[in-house]
Amino acid sequence: MDYQRFKEQVKAQKVSESHLVREAIRRYLDYAEKQTLDSGETKVERRLKRMEDRLASLLARLGVDIGIVYQFLWHQSDPETRSQLFNKCYKDSKNRLAGKLDKIETEFKELIKEAVLAEDKPAATPE
Repeated sequence: MDYQRFKEQVKAQKVSESHLVREAIRRYLDYAEKQTLDSGETKVERRLKRMEDRLASLLARLGVDIGIVYQFLWHQSDPETRSQLFNKCYKDSKNRLAGKLDKIETEFKELIKEAVLAEDKPAATPE
């Protein structure tokens, strides 16, 4: 049955049997390579999704903790001066962090890059 279909394709395409076999092998290899690449990308995508979920969870907890501290300090400060005090603290913190963020982002990117590359390295084979 398959051989008959093969012969019909040779005749329909007006090519030699060997040409059709080479073309079929080439297409199969292209498909297999694409599947391998797609599965690798899927692995990276899953890893990134887990990292995103973890960071989102940490940021949410951090936000709650900061909110608690903020509210505590707000209620404990002098009602007449707390607005000015909190505005000054906000500006000072913003200025302090402005110079640090670039360095922190660069370090974080390097850590992520190392983690992803380490995960993609093939296992060492014994000699």
